[in-house]
Amino acid sequence: MRTMIKGLLMAAVCLMIMGNIASAEMPDPAMEAEQYLAGEDWQAVRESIPPQAAEKMAEQGISSFSELIAMPAEELWQMVQNEVKEVLDAPVRVLLSLLGAVLLCAVVKGIGSTLGGGVHQVFGAIMTAFAVTLLIRPVMDCILSLHTVFADFSLFLTVYIPVFAGIMTTAGQPMTGAIYNVLLFGACQGVNGLLQAAFVPVISCYLSLAVAAEIVPQMGLRDLVAGIKKVITWGLGVTMTVFVALLSLQSAIAGGGDNVAVKATKFMLNSLIPGVGGSLSELFMATQGCVQLVKSTVGAAGIAIAALTFLPVVVRVILWQAVTACGGFIAGMLGVEELSRLLKSVGSALNVMLAIALYYAMLFIVSTSLMILAFKGG
Repeated sequence: MRTMIKGLLMAAVCLMIMGNIASAEMPDPAMEAEQYLAGEDWQAVRESIPPQAAEKMAEQGISSFSELIAMPAEELWQMVQNEVKEVLDAPVRVLLSLLGAVLLCAVVKGIGSTLGGGVHQVFGAIMTAFAVTLLIRPVMDCILSLHTVFADFSLFLTVYIPVFAGIMTTAGQPMTGAIYNVLLFGACQGVNGLLQAAFVPVISCYLSLAVAAEIVPQMGLRDLVAGIKKVITWGLGVTMTVFVALLSLQSAIAGGGDNVAVKATKFMLNSLIPGVGGSLSELFMATQGCVQLVKSTVGAAGIAIAALTFLPVVVRVILWQAVTACGGFIAGMLGVEELSRLLKSVGSALNVMLAIALYYAMLFIVSTSLMILAFKGG
C-alpha cells in the first residue's frame, strides 16, 4: 500500500512538471538576444567603445549592437565616402604643391646647361627640403593618431574579450572560450604594450632614416632602411600566421571537448529524468540556440566596432600614400629623381604604418571570426 502511494505521488509530480513544460512557450531567440544585450552587463562594453567608433555610430543613428550588424552595405560605403571627403582637402593641397615643386625642378634641370650645373643641384636641394616640410606634419599626425587608436582599441578589448569568452562558455563552449580569452587577450595586450612603447619612436626613426637616405645619399642608409622595412613586414606576417594557426588548432581540439559535453548534458536530461527528460533536453537546446545567437551578434558587433575604430586613420594613411605615390610617379616621369626617391621613401614609411594598423585590427577580426564560425553547440 505504501509503495502504491509513493508511485501515485511520483506520477502526480511528473504530470505537474509535464504540464508546466507544455504550457511554457519556447524562448524566442531574437527576443532573448535583445533582452540580454540590453542588460546591465553590457553597460561596461558600451562605455568602452573607442571614441572613433562611437562617433561613427552616433552619426548613423546606431544605438544597439543589433542595429550595428544590420547596417546595410550602402551605408557603410557612404560612411567611407564621407570619411574620404572630410580629410581629402589637405592631401589635395599638398599634392598640388608637390607637383608645382616637381615642375619647377624639371624646368630648372632643362635649362641647367645655360645657368650652370651647380644651380640645378642647389635648387633640387631646396625643393627637397620644401617637400619634407610639406609632408612631415601630416605624416607625424598620422603616427600620433595611430598611437591614440591603439590605446583606445586596447581599452575596448580589455572589456570585450572576457565578456565574449563568457558568452561562449554559456553557449556550451567553455574550453574554446577559455582559449579565446587566454590567447587573444594575451596577444592583443602584448601587441598593444609593444606598440605603446615602441611604435612612435620606431616609426619616427624609420621616417627620419628614410628621408636622410635620400637627402644625403652619401651616408649609404638606403640598404638599412630597406632592411628595417623587410624585418617589420616579415615579422608581422609570420606572427599573424603562427597565431591564427595556433588559435585554429586549439579551438578545433577544444571544440571536440565542448561538443562531447553538450551531447552528454542532453543525453542525461533525456535519459535520467523520467517522463519529462525529452522536453527538458529540447528546452535546453532551444536555450543554447538563444545563446548562440547572442554569441554571433556580439562577435559580429565587435568586428564592426574594430572596423569603425580603424576606418578614419586607415583612410587618412591611404590618402597620404596616394599623394606620395602620385607625386613620386610624376617626378620620376619628369626626371626629378631626388624628389621621386624622397616621396617613395615617405610612402614606404606610410606603408609600414598601414601594415601595423591592419595587423592589430586583423588580429582581433580574424580570431573573433573563427570563434563565430566554430562549434555551434549541438
